[in-house]
Amino acid sequence: MSFWKYDKEWADGTTDLSVELHCYRYDHDVDEGGLGQVGHMTNAIKTLFPERLPNGRRGCVWHPWLERRVECWCNVTARRLKAPEDWYCWFGPASAGKTADAAVIALVDWLAGYDCTTTIVCSTTIKMLKKRIWGEVLRYYTLYGGQLPGTYQKSSLAILSNPDGEFKNGIHGIAIQQGTVEEAMGDLIGVHNDRVRLIIDEAQATREAAFEATENLSANPDFKLLAMGNPQSHLDPLGRYSEPDLGGGWAAVSPAMPEWPTKYGVTLFFDGRKSPGIQEPKRLSFLLQQKQIEETIARRGEDSPYMWTFRIGFPPPEGLLHTIITESMLVKFHMRDPAVWKYPPQRGAGLDPSFSNGGDRCILAPYEFGELITGEMAILFLPYIHIKLAIAKDKPITYHIQERVQEECEELGIRPSDLGIEVSGTQGSLADVIEREWGPGVHRVKFQGSATNRPVSREDPTPASKAYSNRVTELWFNFSLFARYGQVRGMCLDSAREFTQRLVVEDKQPQQIEPKRAMRARLGISPDIADAQVTALDHLIHRHGILPGEGVDFSPQNEDDFYRDVDVDSKPAYVSEPF
Repeated sequence: MSFWKYDKEWADGTTDLSVELHCYRYDHDVDEGGLGQVGHMTNAIKTLFPERLPNGRRGCVWHPWLERRVECWCNVTARRLKAPEDWYCWFGPASAGKTADAAVIALVDWLAGYDCTTTIVCSTTIKMLKKRIWGEVLRYYTLYGGQLPGTYQKSSLAILSNPDGEFKNGIHGIAIQQGTVEEAMGDLIGVHNDRVRLIIDEAQATREAAFEATENLSANPDFKLLAMGNPQSHLDPLGRYSEPDLGGGWAAVSPAMPEWPTKYGVTLFFDGRKSPGIQEPKRLSFLLQQKQIEETIARRGEDSPYMWTFRIGFPPPEGLLHTIITESMLVKFHMRDPAVWKYPPQRGAGLDPSFSNGGDRCILAPYEFGELITGEMAILFLPYIHIKLAIAKDKPITYHIQERVQEECEELGIRPSDLGIEVSGTQGSLADVIEREWGPGVHRVKFQGSATNRPVSREDPTPASKAYSNRVTELWFNFSLFARYGQVRGMCLDSAREFTQRLVVEDKQPQQIEPKRAMRARLGISPDIADAQVTALDHLIHRHGILPGEGVDFSPQNEDDFYRDVDVDSKPAYVSEPF
């Protein structure tokens, strides 16, 4: 016995859900009698997880934003925008339902091919993973009390098709805030399967490691990536992979646009002010409500950064956040440009050990210093080096770091006297070990305590102790001033992100920057690269006795005209292009 549905013959006993999943998996198009992937995915979700299950438990509540997200997942949006398929970014405010909708889409997609599908869901930490994307996947999966395919393995945060067979056919929860992609994902990074999905929740606070996985995973025949979060900056991972491919970058879009093509795929923007929860507050009580928006406006202001990120769901316009360095400064002052030296530059480095000062990573920041062909004394940062911490039975961790730092520095031609080390907390012991094992002359940089009495800059003789609340604020503002004078080059995107996200405490005099732990709690990142580069700059200041603005010609001058008028070929020039 058999029956017909969607112009296809089905064996007797085939359930409606099985029909919808099969038609979704193989994209049974309208021209062939089907509904297309969107129609079959929609029916599968509504069949498997109706708003209220027979046992009384809540299933999936359908709403217009979920409909847009299903269309995006099925590449309808990409085709409409003539953009690359299978790579999606979702912008939106808090309480936009992004995580729950991604979870139900991912689970239904996996059920449609659980015998040949690897699905990886990521968040920042194990705690956030369980609270957000993995928690939602598990909520939907357990609604039927073990009747769905697969087996839940609590210890490994996985749902496996066959727990006695290969691990790859399953849904895996991964925390990816720290470390490399290899450390976080292990064997999953090299997985080969017919269908592979990577879903990154809280992408604005997730390390690049999550996106690095695409280099290997995208080689699989059917690969999809979804990144979502509350946008905070154009420079964080979510912002960078969501940049419009329209000519003009971010300047080409505004909150009036619900979607746009990117270099990689498409970005969907869900404006909190248009939340479906405003139209149906009772049925969609889990979505952003008008009352929440009004409370935020009353408490924080209609144009506050919080309003933009968590209520509108769009990166705050520059100027709303009082940060050490702004995104426009990166361009205006050529901070990411290479350096063209008039004479061969000198080298040095800064080290942020981090192991006892609230950081995540031990970072070595090598640099070059010299006179640019335009006349300014400048610092150019070479690619930073992540010193992996390792605990060995035969030596303390400080000796392990010393050996790695010495090895990296000697390869770059950097001596102990060319090195600055951040020595807050108990990190001074590392400086002792380096001087004892390698050589004397290390410059010790304390981030704690009061600011010095050095003049703020060449133009401002005010003692730093009068301008800044503490030493770490002085160090970071020194960096900002050097940047404003056009004396910083070679900044990578990772450090740019850290510098442009660390806040200056509002209405605080003398000026004070946000504590490191507060920044980490707010964004999920620790400014370890920036701290290493700040340490490097202080070493340069100590070694050469220069101030921000030193060696800069303050007479009006158009830099483009200068470069055009200078005959570089007739003068000794040394070009450094580390990136």
